[in-house]
Amino acid sequence: MADGARSSGTPNHVPSAPATGTPTPKTPPAGGSGPTSDPNGGSSSTGGTSTADKSMVGDTTYDIEMAVNAGVRGLGVGWGYHEPPRLWQAGAQQVVGSSQELLLALDRAAEVSA
Repeated sequence: MADGARSSGTPNHVPSAPATGTPTPKTPPAGGSGPTSDPNGGSSSTGGTSTADKSMVGDTTYDIEMAVNAGVRGLGVGWGYHEPPRLWQAGAQQVVGSSQELLLALDRAAEVSA
């Protein structure tokens, strides 16, 4: 039909679900599993271990800045959204150019923190 309606007269689109009246929480509940920033710039969801033995892999300057702000090692991947020079400028401790290099870098980081 030209007007976008089915033969039953209902529209061809699915309307969005009605609101349930239950607001979506903006912060994880106490004891939750989501990472939250602590006053020292680390993450409170590190399982009681130091952030120094953590790495965050990212392909944008935002990912690297997040790693720096969380006090973890920022590892950039050069085949993603932002070019390697931008990842270095954002504070990446290392930028790799292939998945094989990424695996090696993560292996080295695990050895250093062990």
